[in-house]
Amino acid sequence: MGAGSQPSKCKKEIKDWDVTTVYQFLSSEGHSIFYGEQMPLDLNFTVLTNSEFPDPTSGESAWTSVQIDKMISLANEAAAKLNKGESVLFVCQGGKNRSATLAGIAARMCTHPSEDGLNILPEDKNLQKFVKIFETEDEEELERKIEDYRLNGIKGEGRARRSAA
Repeated sequence: MGAGSQPSKCKKEIKDWDVTTVYQFLSSEGHSIFYGEQMPLDLNFTVLTNSEFPDPTSGESAWTSVQIDKMISLANEAAAKLNKGESVLFVCQGGKNRSATLAGIAARMCTHPSEDGLNILPEDKNLQKFVKIFETEDEEELERKIEDYRLNGIKGEGRARRSAA
């Protein structure tokens, strides 16, 4: 499992790690890491557009219950693949927030999360808080926390604020 952003590095990791699944978040003007190239036929590749999943740290709108539920669904899917021993790569423009959020949640949903997996966190503090709720072992408490995020949405703290910290 890994998170990345540079197409050449991601393609090398796909080959070196025998990656079976890639989840890629695009920027508003972004392209797939395989843009203009043939994608490996045995690769399960999910592209999430910026309109589906805007970066909540770039001043765009907060994630609503739609994005939150989709993120949880994708994390469940990725965790199931990881539990089967498959290699999964999470990619976005910067590799710091959306992909790290998905990777961090998926790692925490694994049957036996690794210490390395529990260290995967997005750069943004508000997204970190969201990821960390999946460390909750009490299912009712976890559902309450998720419902709170569904009701209030998730908005990143913003890049300017993070760089000032």
